[in-house]
Amino acid sequence: MADQPELPEGLSLRAMTRLAHVDALRDAAEYLISQVPTATDQHAQPGEHITQARRARLLALQLLDRSVLLDLASGASWETIGERLNWPLDTVLARYQQMWTDWQANPQPGATPGELDQWYAKVCPGAPPDAVSAGLH
Repeated sequence: MADQPELPEGLSLRAMTRLAHVDALRDAAEYLISQVPTATDQHAQPGEHITQARRARLLALQLLDRSVLLDLASGASWETIGERLNWPLDTVLARYQQMWTDWQANPQPGATPGELDQWYAKVCPGAPPDAVSAGLH
């Protein structure tokens, strides 16, 4: 496993969780965009598109996990999380309570603010150069 990038001093738990959220968005966006070209379709194996869709689903589930962590870091209650997921509270707690405890003890944003600013500027020309880092606190 690669070492985590060094983060700027003073980032709050919420800011580090937001970085992890953006990192998951980046992973999903890049994977989904890579599936758009049709030039290699004639070489696809039977079931390959299903495999690709399953990978996209896993990335979406990772994004959902990071979204739950972000909402918790932003002050959402377990009840609110359950309402938004449309899950019973016991299911929410079984799925996320330990994940949240572990995250609070050792947040792993996955990327630095500068890395995500650079990525976003590349995929969204004309965006402010600090589109990701500007709102972190």
